[in-house]
Amino acid sequence: MTNQISIDIDKIISKLTVRLKDSLSNEYIGSGVIFYQNNFNDKIYILTASHCLFTDGDKFQNKRSEICIDLLQSNFIDYETVKVKVDSNLLFTSEKKDVAILILAKKEVENIIGNIPKVYCVKEKSTYNGFITKGFPKATLGEEIAVLYPTWLQHFENNRFQIQLNEPYSAYSTQGFSGSPVFLIAKNEVYLYGIFTRFRPDEKGRVIYCQYIETINELLGINFLPKISFNYFGNHGLTKDFFKKHIDSSIIGLGPRFTEELNFKLPIAKNFNDIAKDAVFFKRFLKIVDDSIINPGYRKVQDNIHLEQIENDNEDLKSKITKWIKGLNNIVTEKIEVEWIYDSFERLEALINSKSDELYKLRWAEEKLTKDIKKDYSYRPPYETEISRLREISRNNNDFIHDLSKKININLANNPYLIIKGDAGNGKSHLLGDIAKTRIDGNLPTLLLLGQNLISTKNIWENINSELGLECSKKELLSELNSIGTQIGSRVLVLVDAINEGGGKDLWFSKIAEFINDFQQYPYISLVLSIRTTYLDHVIPVEVLNNPNITVIDHEGFKGNEYAALKLFCEHHGLKQPHFPILAPEFTKPLFLKLICEAVKETPEKTFPQGFQGISNIFKIYIQSLNNKLENKRHEYKNRKIVEKAIHLLAHECFGKDRRMLLLDDAFELFGKKHPQFIYLINDLIEENVFIKRIEYNYENRQNEDVIYFAYERLGDFFIADELLNKFTTIEKIKIAFQKENEFGKLIDYKFWQYNGLFEAFAVLLPEKYNIEIFEVFEWVFTDTSENKFHINQYKESINKFLFDSLNWRKIESIDNIKITDWLNSKNFRIRDDEFFLKLTELSPIIDHPFNSDRFFGILKRYKMPKRDSFWQQHMRYYNSYDDNDIALPIRRLIDWAWTPEISFNIDTETARLTGQTLVWFLSSTHRKFRDQVTKALVNLLEQQPVALLAILKVFKDIDDLYILERLYAVVYGSILRTESNESIMKIADAVYNYIFKKGNPPKHILLRDYARNTIEYAVFKNPDLKFNLELIRPPYKSKMPDYFPTVEDVEKFDLEDDNPEIKNNNGRMNNMISHSVLHWDFGNKIIDFNLGEFYSVPFTFEEDYKSYLKTLNRKQRKILNTYNSILKTRSNFAERKHRLNKAGLELLEQIDDLIRRVLEDMKIEFSESETIYLEKNIIPFLENKHLKKDRYSSTIEKGPIKRWIVNRVFELGYDYKIHGSYDDNSENHNYRSDSKIERIGKKYQWIALFEILAMISDNYKLYDDWSSRQTFYKGPWQLYSRDIDPAFTKRTIEIDDEDEIITVLENKNWWDEIDYNNWSQNDADWIENLIDLPPVKNIINLLDDNSTEWLVLEKSIKWKQPKPLGQHKYFDGRRKDVSYFIQAYLINKKDKNKIVNSLADQDLYKYDFPESTNPSQLINREKFWSPIYFDVEKEKKWCIIGGTNLKVIKTSTYAVGEMGDDKSDAHSYYDMPCKTLFEGMELNYAPVDGEFKNKQGDVIVKNINYRNLIIKKSEILSYLEKNNLDIIWTLTGEKLSFSSNDRGNNCWKKLCGIFYLDKNEITGNINSYNRD
Repeated sequence: MTNQISIDIDKIISKLTVRLKDSLSNEYIGSGVIFYQNNFNDKIYILTASHCLFTDGDKFQNKRSEICIDLLQSNFIDYETVKVKVDSNLLFTSEKKDVAILILAKKEVENIIGNIPKVYCVKEKSTYNGFITKGFPKATLGEEIAVLYPTWLQHFENNRFQIQLNEPYSAYSTQGFSGSPVFLIAKNEVYLYGIFTRFRPDEKGRVIYCQYIETINELLGINFLPKISFNYFGNHGLTKDFFKKHIDSSIIGLGPRFTEELNFKLPIAKNFNDIAKDAVFFKRFLKIVDDSIINPGYRKVQDNIHLEQIENDNEDLKSKITKWIKGLNNIVTEKIEVEWIYDSFERLEALINSKSDELYKLRWAEEKLTKDIKKDYSYRPPYETEISRLREISRNNNDFIHDLSKKININLANNPYLIIKGDAGNGKSHLLGDIAKTRIDGNLPTLLLLGQNLISTKNIWENINSELGLECSKKELLSELNSIGTQIGSRVLVLVDAINEGGGKDLWFSKIAEFINDFQQYPYISLVLSIRTTYLDHVIPVEVLNNPNITVIDHEGFKGNEYAALKLFCEHHGLKQPHFPILAPEFTKPLFLKLICEAVKETPEKTFPQGFQGISNIFKIYIQSLNNKLENKRHEYKNRKIVEKAIHLLAHECFGKDRRMLLLDDAFELFGKKHPQFIYLINDLIEENVFIKRIEYNYENRQNEDVIYFAYERLGDFFIADELLNKFTTIEKIKIAFQKENEFGKLIDYKFWQYNGLFEAFAVLLPEKYNIEIFEVFEWVFTDTSENKFHINQYKESINKFLFDSLNWRKIESIDNIKITDWLNSKNFRIRDDEFFLKLTELSPIIDHPFNSDRFFGILKRYKMPKRDSFWQQHMRYYNSYDDNDIALPIRRLIDWAWTPEISFNIDTETARLTGQTLVWFLSSTHRKFRDQVTKALVNLLEQQPVALLAILKVFKDIDDLYILERLYAVVYGSILRTESNESIMKIADAVYNYIFKKGNPPKHILLRDYARNTIEYAVFKNPDLKFNLELIRPPYKSKMPDYFPTVEDVEKFDLEDDNPEIKNNNGRMNNMISHSVLHWDFGNKIIDFNLGEFYSVPFTFEEDYKSYLKTLNRKQRKILNTYNSILKTRSNFAERKHRLNKAGLELLEQIDDLIRRVLEDMKIEFSESETIYLEKNIIPFLENKHLKKDRYSSTIEKGPIKRWIVNRVFELGYDYKIHGSYDDNSENHNYRSDSKIERIGKKYQWIALFEILAMISDNYKLYDDWSSRQTFYKGPWQLYSRDIDPAFTKRTIEIDDEDEIITVLENKNWWDEIDYNNWSQNDADWIENLIDLPPVKNIINLLDDNSTEWLVLEKSIKWKQPKPLGQHKYFDGRRKDVSYFIQAYLINKKDKNKIVNSLADQDLYKYDFPESTNPSQLINREKFWSPIYFDVEKEKKWCIIGGTNLKVIKTSTYAVGEMGDDKSDAHSYYDMPCKTLFEGMELNYAPVDGEFKNKQGDVIVKNINYRNLIIKKSEILSYLEKNNLDIIWTLTGEKLSFSSNDRGNNCWKKLCGIFYLDKNEITGNINSYNRD
């Protein structure tokens, strides 16, 4: 029987089997098995029989307190003993559950036995009946390990089974085997199946009783320990090892079509979760439904007669959906029927439309009756509330239908048959290879069959068995795969790649329907077939393609994901990323991308050359890479440039053909004549996807024919055009060929669309080779006076399009700027402005291109801001995102490229300048989110590019749009905070100082000044010797308040009367919106009032003016004014005590008021009329505000004049409803979503005006400090909460997507992920008291990364939430349980460690006030510890006393950024950083990635995990602590909570507290719970 397993497996079993001994007598008492899996972390389990741990055996009365375990050393000879205490909680005391668990430290075990072998557990044994067990029987006195080979007998009661010995063993011989592992033997693999518990004596049948592993899991569950995972298991050799070897073999078979490292996850991959019907599918499906159910909308109206029926119908439908979804079992075999949902929503939508029509009719009727009544801006059209609610219901329901039909593929989940079609080189094979590899790595069984290996002389199933090397029938194979699917709870995937290859049509066409049908009886198997699109109709019958139960999807390569894919390819091949945006569509094809990268890899520079955007250069590199590849393949190709010759040969022959392709037989004949020595040439080029073989239907002979053509049509068209032009020796001859009826000229009139690709190539090659443009050779089209103007206009439009598109693909030196510009300006060229701008955006980054960013700049700069905004805002709004196919438009592509991580380190200066210069124009946008994202992209692009940044700053320094200039200085500030070059910091600061502050009159814009000021402050902080006049850069500055503030009458002139036809005809109401918004609506009431409310009413600058004024007065005038001033002081003193004055005092106060009135009358006598006017306007208000108003709320600057000034300034800036009104009206109607808010152009000018006047006010008025009446000079816009973006935070926020990856199913957790918690079912009373179930803190504080580097947590917040029942709002409905931990590290003096630990251990830590770090609102990323806002707002101490004790600690972490709610960039998150002591003491610096910090050697030693978990390298901080005589402790505060807002009387709440510390390099401590106060 020893031949049943290999020597290696025999060693593994011996290594895992342990000997148990009594710790007192050293008597052998049984056996056990080592078991480990990744989620056990630093522990391993020893599984054994429980009775071995009792001195009285299966009476289970006298438990041993401690036992010895003998472990086989790594030399496989000696045993080493470890002692372990026996935990009563980790054993059962029943013969029917005779199992126990002993827990050892993983390190301890590994130090003895070496690496712990991993053996999988299985529940199923299929048809396998052979087992193996090893133990230490008494027959050998426990000295030697023995082996038994029992066979299956039967399943037994209570999770037990029986196996039997076929050899004559006695009961004595088997004593000592108790607790031994029982392994199942299958095809030279072993799986842990159970635990040996007892042996029935010989005369009763030699039966071994065993316990299934599920009983062990029951015990683990009771103790809230990680359970043992089970592996799938199949008959006929379908084991884990089989699937792995099979996929490995298939991957090798894919050859260059699959590269494991290039595992770029495309959206198409989610279809494989759907077809597997796995946990990811169900999670996404349930979330979509749940989100819809719990979304009532924000405009729900109660008790409305018009909406009552629809509201009820909507709620009824949601109730039905809730009941339906709760009734689903979420299993593979259950069909998900959703058609009734679609039908129900369609009926509801019809009712909504009908009701909307009815309400609009009622509105029109009422408006007709009130048309002559004047309405103000509080007016809302009749039934607006009802109509808005109907829109909301419709929008929410349509969103649900969209998500249900687009975000998941329910048809695919119900009917698991998928056909993936795609063009050659689009990555179909790579996709299937990647899916197969990912699944196998996650232990999910998968088959990958290669069409190239399936031959037509066998049927499909014979081919499959041959490929798999199995000896079983079709039914047996499918039955076993189906059984495996039931074990894993999702479908087994059968993938067949490239069915057009190998047997192709002969194998598949007549049998594919039958083949698919074979799977229908097996619900736990899914089938995926891939095929090249050109073969689709020839290999798969139309009735199969039209079968509604079969899903057909198109794989479009990297389309829409080019940048991310190219980045991955460059990283894999060790290349620098190209310094230009990707324009060529070929980059969507993985095979093309791979070939290009391999070609560039062979160049000395290993970088994409400048000018690569010329398509001829692309093809040159491509052809060279193919030549190299073929030369390496066959010796006879060496130095023959065979690829180019072959391409030209095929191109020449194809042009004369109607279909521009050759019959395959004709191609072989042609190549045989031209290149007889290269007999494999065509097949080699087909294999490399240069040529493509496909089947075409010939309508003339009505037959299918094998044809050959270029795999990439653009490549084919390019070489055809090149071949055709090569035969002409002069330009004159070329022009003749393009005449109306000649060789090329006639093509424009004959199946014109068919030759588009050829004309596109001509448009590139004519100027490159002959310096002649396509419009010149087609001159006759533009002079044709024939009557067929429709066709002629079509020709003109197409020729101009070919010309315009050619600018992307041509060599730059072939672009004659003067000639093309003249043509663009001529009457023959017509193109929409938007198309022109998009083209300029595409070409912006290309160095030396005549149509690059410099041309763009010149065009936009020539317009003043109002005119520019009239067209530019609309363009940015419509073209800043994605097209209908979710493909990035040029603006978005440029932003995404500029926002590529680390691009600033790699890009050249000129490309950075050109790209940044174009992006700056987008800073003028009124689209808040877009503008913020452009800002972050610019910082990301320019942070390491000071020369480019300064060049951009220089050309924009006088721009008339402060929206641009303000954000440009934000970009400067963000860049200087992020740059790693001190020289850059100094250069940038010097330029900013010269542009903004040197002359002493910085621009009047409160945010622009702040960015510029902090840029220089940071430079001085980094370089204290810099010679700047800091008085010039620090506020307040020297600007004066406006000389004149408009009156009410002044601003009323801007409003149009309601009866003015411009109101309706020309968006004139947008004119009125300015004054309404500023004077009466939210902008005035919420924004302006808030900002002005911070300023004291009296300008501090007027004090000097007042003193100077007094000197100009005569003696009488000065005396009366001083008298008035004295009386006001007296009045102020009395007013402060008014509530304490008696009757006499109040009378005296009245007398003072009367005296004030008389003095004012006397002034009119002593002062002239003009002097009196000045007094009343300036001096008297100054003195009254100075003395009579002490309350800050009544002593703020007067708001009315400021608001009127803002209104007036908007129109001074150039607002004009005639050119801006249409955009503004549309913007107002668009803004139902705040996250994508598009503001009016008028609102933009309002913001500019506000920030201008705030700059002037801050230079002349003091602010109230905090909430007191104390006044202080203005320090920065954070005092007004005016900062609206964090320019130094550039990392995009990663949204946690429930659909993300397959890892949710595979449970391949990251090393930093939280420990799972699942004990939600225990009753509340027991659960709230239970501490055993809590996740172990030491494994949270001390982390081990994938490189075995240890990290310690400095701060971490975790919350485990009970899964929310479907349809229940997570905050408001039902009862829920939460467990939360907040872990905080503190530095302590080493000498105080014992005192602090002993004082705080076993204490309710909520009773102590631990030090907290403040979070300055508006603190920008990287401003901590040095900036003006930090010193103004934060008062950070080093050592702090814990409140209620005399214990001193330093909090190790602090906030790194402040609140910035107006930052809509999706690139801003809170995160923590090391405290000042650690930051400075460990000489840390910010790393390029936000939230990471590096030491002075440049190594990242501090990280933020998901911005919620601050960790530091253990070795680094321990070294620092040791050098500074410090130590570290951790506090844990948390809670267990069972809570319901509807049943507060039964809420349960426990506080969790604990102190943890390092003891011999291990985390030590425990958690206690306390009742709520």
